[in-house]
Amino acid sequence: MKKVIKIAAVFCLIPFFMFLFILSAVSGTGTQKEINGSGGFNRGTGQALVETALREDGTVSGEKYWNFSYPSMPYIDGSATPWCGAFVNWCANEIGVYPDIIPHTGLCTAGMDWFRSRGQWESVSYTPQAGDIVYFDFDGDGITEHVGIVQFAEGDNIITVEGNTDGTGSTTGNAVAQKVRNKSAVLGYGLPAYPRISPDLEGDTVEEQVYNYFRTLGYSKEATCGIIANMKAESGVNSTSIQGGGAGPAAGICQWENYNTQSGRWLSLYERAKSEGKDWTDLKVQLDFLVWELEGGDATTKYLMDTNYGGLEAFRNTQSVSMATEAFEKCFERAGIPNMEVRLQYAYEYMGMF
Repeated sequence: MKKVIKIAAVFCLIPFFMFLFILSAVSGTGTQKEINGSGGFNRGTGQALVETALREDGTVSGEKYWNFSYPSMPYIDGSATPWCGAFVNWCANEIGVYPDIIPHTGLCTAGMDWFRSRGQWESVSYTPQAGDIVYFDFDGDGITEHVGIVQFAEGDNIITVEGNTDGTGSTTGNAVAQKVRNKSAVLGYGLPAYPRISPDLEGDTVEEQVYNYFRTLGYSKEATCGIIANMKAESGVNSTSIQGGGAGPAAGICQWENYNTQSGRWLSLYERAKSEGKDWTDLKVQLDFLVWELEGGDATTKYLMDTNYGGLEAFRNTQSVSMATEAFEKCFERAGIPNMEVRLQYAYEYMGMF
């Protein structure tokens, strides 16, 4: 009977009382511990979604979330009205990303299918980021039963904020709560296409500004220190540096080629700066350009990262500063004489500094 009920949830032409009965299967299980989680760092408005959800932590009754999502359907207090998806809808609306970036997810299956149809779906092997939407499958039958908002990943667990749950492990909770969920209960993740927000530069030194920039974008401390170590080896972390005492061929904080012939990657940097009305030596322009190249703007970097280091997400989330330093040099810098020992020394120094 349970299987029949869950399959029926895919269809929209069902009697109202059956609709309520079907939706009652979507609340989840799990254990909770006291977490004031940082929510990690994330691109766009993913962190804003987490912060909005956390402000609702401890709210009992899903009536306001249900009424937002289903204004024409009565809310039955308690666990009879399942509202985990309605909670996600409400939070998304609060930050202005509903329903175009985060869909109407009253039925978990419909929300999952929405992300899948747009190529914005990742399996349980993916390391989720703040603001990702997690879909659970507690009984392992391949059909999602519950949905929540990811704060961050921690080992084999993910830390979430969820509606229609509680802190006792009940399968039919009636509150908003932070949860610690084992990844074995996860079916997959919807990845909202949050608008890109380039971080402001904050810090007293260039190193601090670069560090804060990448941490705000969700890069681990290890990945960030590996990047800065390479910058120090290349330019002394100086966006105005030009190789050969000003003659080239490389220039900028990452020593892009070919400054001397006004071509190649340096020319792409120059044209980007010009389009923004800025000089190519501008630190913010160079950092934004660097990220653009990492995310596929430079095909060689992407190919090498995907082939040898598991892709950008693996690099962003690495807990190995030595791997991060090596990967950035081999995939992005591709130096003729890398002097890897020096780069690693710098990386460990930055790990101790920040």
